[in-house]
Amino acid sequence: MAGFGSVFVTYVPEGPVRSYSGLLRNDDRFFVEYRRLIVKGIFKLPVALKRNHTNLSQTEADIDNALAACDDTIREMTA
Repeated sequence: MAGFGSVFVTYVPEGPVRSYSGLLRNDDRFFVEYRRLIVKGIFKLPVALKRNHTNLSQTEADIDNALAACDDTIREMTA
């Protein structure tokens, strides 16, 4: 995951990302399946490499819940 301030993007590439061409190695199939987060109440834009945002209406508990849902989803997908 990379970001600045309230903006973040989730990347799932093979190997390290050192340039824009590295981002293009993003695993689109993994990303599409990762969107199952919506079932857990977490909405991420359904397009690979698109920016997502947090905002001041989200509490620390909201963000912790979202991160836990992300961890759980990745564990489910890679099990």
